[in-house]
Amino acid sequence: MRSSSSVGETLVASLHAGPSTTPRLRHLLAEVDWDELRTAAEFHGVENWVYAAAARASSAPALVAGFEAARLRQDLLRAQVVADLSLAAASLNGASIPWLAFKGPVLDEVIHRPPRLRSYGDLDLLVSVRSLGQALEVLEQTGAVVLDKNWAHLSQDHSGQLHVRLTHGTLADLHWHFVNQGSDQSRFRIDIDDVLARRRMVRIGELDIPTLDAVDTVVHVAIHAAHHGGDRLLWLKDIEQCVLNETPPWDAIAARCDEWGVGVAVATLLARTRRVLGLALPDQVLHSLGYRPPWSTLTRTLDRLAPTESALGDRSLARMTAGVASGDQKQSFVTFTRRSAWILAHWSSARTRPRDPEDQSYPLQATGGSDGRAQYLAAIERAGTEAGVANAAMHKDVRRSSRRSGG
Repeated sequence: MRSSSSVGETLVASLHAGPSTTPRLRHLLAEVDWDELRTAAEFHGVENWVYAAAARASSAPALVAGFEAARLRQDLLRAQVVADLSLAAASLNGASIPWLAFKGPVLDEVIHRPPRLRSYGDLDLLVSVRSLGQALEVLEQTGAVVLDKNWAHLSQDHSGQLHVRLTHGTLADLHWHFVNQGSDQSRFRIDIDDVLARRRMVRIGELDIPTLDAVDTVVHVAIHAAHHGGDRLLWLKDIEQCVLNETPPWDAIAARCDEWGVGVAVATLLARTRRVLGLALPDQVLHSLGYRPPWSTLTRTLDRLAPTESALGDRSLARMTAGVASGDQKQSFVTFTRRSAWILAHWSSARTRPRDPEDQSYPLQATGGSDGRAQYLAAIERAGTEAGVANAAMHKDVRRSSRRSGG
């Protein structure tokens, strides 16, 4: 199911609301179905922009009232998140663990203009794979609880994050990798130790918090959106705001994309953001990231057939192309073909099969106990070490090839 074109148009117009757009917004809000608009805005994570646009246009009183209620809820949630962030920061800093926070409050309070429109309800923290066990211990000493229980499945999958409920109730994803599924981690060449070494300090409320540097922020926001299908307007707004307000040089972004092996993935989402939100982006930037025919032709065609602004979470080829995009066209097409074949073969069962709590891969299926946790930590440290060796060899080969070609 997809929302109507008028709902999608209203959502996009709300993200660019201003004095010049008020008459058009007033017309759109008068014509659109409000229940459908609310449903779509909630899926896309942009309800605060819609409420604020309604207030600015002095129309849709129910939406204006919703804006005030949503702002109050977000302020209360923000206070909880910041309180837990403060405790986590003190604990991790006290143990001399290199770490950083990203997404959520960082994007809202540091990247977006104006702030306080981007909603969030959890925290994302990043540590080195070698520090994950110690980070869990120091957080647990503050009253945090590790929610994951299926250590056998986590060990087998090399899951890139663990779920933790912090002291005041905030849910936190504690990452040692940006990509959660172990089967997908090999598609990318991301050195988390290098990421942590480049971190910068930003202000969240009254806290000084480490986060990704400007280049890593832009690239990560794009690959996070791509990995999840890139079909929510909030993710495109994040990309737009990073490009407009972080303004790192494009050659630095291209170099980081090449280092991480994510050029086509980042370019696919940049191109989608340009189409949907009108981001000013020269074609040569996309070309420098490997975005050219036939991949660019495929993704643009699918984006026209299944516009992002009309998405409501259903499967689409446009969503899948974003999810399989990686560092180059060949790899992206290979993954796209394999994924398409699997979906066609399992379409009926994949659409109707519920998640069985008795399944041994179910996240809350308790397996392994404390020994299982230790085995998981050992397994991912081995995997991280092996990936680091492979990445170092790859970068050495790239530098050697560059010297031979005179680059």
